[in-house]
Amino acid sequence: CQCQVLSKSDGLYTLFPMQCDRCGSHRLSCEFPDIVSQLCTHPPNTCLQCLEDVFTISLQCPECKSWVDDTERIAIQLKLASLRCGALQELEASSHLLEQKMQQSPPTGSITITVIDGQQFHVHLAGGTSYDELKQKIHQASGVQPSCQLLVHNGRRLDSHAGKHWQDFRIPFESVVQLVVLMHSVGQNKSVSGGLLSFCVSWTPTMRDAKRINQLQSVCVGMTASGELLDIVHFEHVQGLQGAAKHSGSSSIVKPRQDIEITLSNIPERAGFIFFVLCSRQGLDEIVDPVVVLKDRSGQSLATYSPSMNQQVKAGLKMRKRKGAGITGSGGAVVLCCAIRAPNQGFYIVQCGSCCAGYIVRGDKENIVTERLFAPMRQEICRLMAGPLNMHGDVAVTELSSMCESTSANSRRWVSNKQHR
Repeated sequence: CQCQVLSKSDGLYTLFPMQCDRCGSHRLSCEFPDIVSQLCTHPPNTCLQCLEDVFTISLQCPECKSWVDDTERIAIQLKLASLRCGALQELEASSHLLEQKMQQSPPTGSITITVIDGQQFHVHLAGGTSYDELKQKIHQASGVQPSCQLLVHNGRRLDSHAGKHWQDFRIPFESVVQLVVLMHSVGQNKSVSGGLLSFCVSWTPTMRDAKRINQLQSVCVGMTASGELLDIVHFEHVQGLQGAAKHSGSSSIVKPRQDIEITLSNIPERAGFIFFVLCSRQGLDEIVDPVVVLKDRSGQSLATYSPSMNQQVKAGLKMRKRKGAGITGSGGAVVLCCAIRAPNQGFYIVQCGSCCAGYIVRGDKENIVTERLFAPMRQEICRLMAGPLNMHGDVAVTELSSMCESTSANSRRWVSNKQHR
């Protein structure tokens, strides 16, 4: 037998050697069309490359002169393109593997639900479990109301429009689904909430020694969907994002609170994510009882979130340090929440609760200290954008983490060279 068998992760593909009647070249069977035209009564003996050349002159089969319609021509062009593009081949293999898994999937199973703040639990369900029943199961396990649940899998948001039952989502059991907890949503009409949202960040102050308190500060970080840093608003830079963000200034022992006001109509179109972070120069141990309260223009409270600064969260931070995830540096920060631009030009305000190193201080004239200390915070923000907060499947976002690590490395080299000189 002269056939060539290629082993793939999702099965075996048998490729037969063939010869093109037009160019005479010897090729594998995958380089020939399945069929040229529905009117053809012969097996295809003209390779895809030759058919592409023929179609620039005439939309007829070169062997029997049958007419080829647009659908058949496009199918041939797509198969040729898939041979030229390895990414499409891998995508086809992954799709085939998924279909096999779905066919072999048992009638019932479990999925793992993860939350940004580190919580994780399992939910048992069947293929016929409805979308609403799934949310009720998550509510029973986590306490999060169904109306506040945003479910994301591989950059795709799961909702009732995508499928009424679990089997409609084409996700096999034992998969991991990200639960993003919604605090508040603002529609395209930004006059809702008075056109202004206040993020009131407070904490329990701690003493560094008998006379000095540990200084904490709330920070607003604006990012584009592709990971470009737009602006950082903090107590020494009280206004930014083209006037959309306004900081209340420094705090004190009697007022351990800093507010950030966001004027919705002034938010730049390029701003895809706005993060709200509480950081400490002394590290995570000094961030005690952080709370963010979301208020409208009238001062009415819309939502409240207080992440758990427990040992599990801090242990996760130490684990990421040991694994070399780039979460290094002085200081400590907790990403409280994030405003994500929705497809309808509104915003989702969601809980985060993830921890990292980093701090924001006033640097010298060349701003070296600020960039070095902010780097681990930016890496954590990019990780969230590329992972759990990538609800719209933006392809550009998937490269954020590696891009940020490269930026951080370049920054460290630049600082080192500057100190050397």
